[in-house]
Amino acid sequence: MFDPYANAARAPQFEACSNSDKRMDRHPPKPPTQPSGNTSSKKSLVPLRDMLVQTGIRRSTWYLKHKKGEDVPLPVRLFGARMVRFEQTEIDAWIERRLAERRDRRL
Repeated sequence: MFDPYANAARAPQFEACSNSDKRMDRHPPKPPTQPSGNTSSKKSLVPLRDMLVQTGIRRSTWYLKHKKGEDVPLPVRLFGARMVRFEQTEIDAWIERRLAERRDRRL
């Protein structure tokens, strides 16, 4: 015969926690992870929409410039033609080139 209260009687009894400090003692927080010192060797890939936000260009403009062979960040195709990512270092370099062009025009 099944007794639903039998397991409850064997379960450990916890004191009612009146504050969150006691509750935190049972599960201490994990220490924050620190990025490794060698971050330049790790390449991060970002999706198209993040690249567009960072560069400030529109999707249609990027496709037109890419098709014409103009200077835009180039995609990295993963798992076929549909999954496209961009190297963060290439996006940063593209932005730096735009800033350098702007500085040169001012002089």
